[in-house]
Amino acid sequence: MIRTDAEAVRAYAGDAHWHDKLFLSRKLGYRCGVGVIPKTGKWIVRPAVNLDGMGRSAVIGDFDQGFAIGPGMFYSEVFEGRHISIDYVRKDGQWIQHSTFEGFNTPENLIQFSRWLRVDYPYPVPDFLRGVEADHINIEVKGGKIIEVHLRGNPDPVMHDDFWPIWSADQKPPFKEYIKIADKDDETEVGRLGFFVRDTINDY
Repeated sequence: MIRTDAEAVRAYAGDAHWHDKLFLSRKLGYRCGVGVIPKTGKWIVRPAVNLDGMGRSAVIGDFDQGFAIGPGMFYSEVFEGRHISIDYVRKDGQWIQHSTFEGFNTPENLIQFSRWLRVDYPYPVPDFLRGVEADHINIEVKGGKIIEVHLRGNPDPVMHDDFWPIWSADQKPPFKEYIKIADKDDETEVGRLGFFVRDTINDY
């Protein structure tokens, strides 16, 4: 199974443009662009393509009009609300919503999510993605707006309903019945040391 964006881009070259977040933002009609910030205010500046995932190099902040954005980066309006990660699986020619999780982080740290919790959040697969070659799609939604598309499934331990990424060696379990498991998503190299999960599944 394809686990990383880099693998997905190689496997589905004809659909690789969906990994370009600037292309996606323009497709969805968001206020976005390159070069310089058009108006003083709150924006997110991020790489157009980031196959490492995890929100690397993305910054939310107050930017002055005319602020120059580096090459490969773009600005976009900021969406507020719940951050939802949704997997879809193609079955008998139909897209089925699969694992759906809410992520918790802060605007000051877009990489290090503190928790992922399974939620009930019906969200049909977008029409513009129905014809992709891949058999798995993952989208990230913020405040009901799609902010990322991945042509692979969620590589995190989604067989658990609740998992807490571990970011430091001295981090303690959130509850006493939670145990540490390994992080199999080694490709990101963002310093995640594993996950804390409830001690009910032992096959990850």
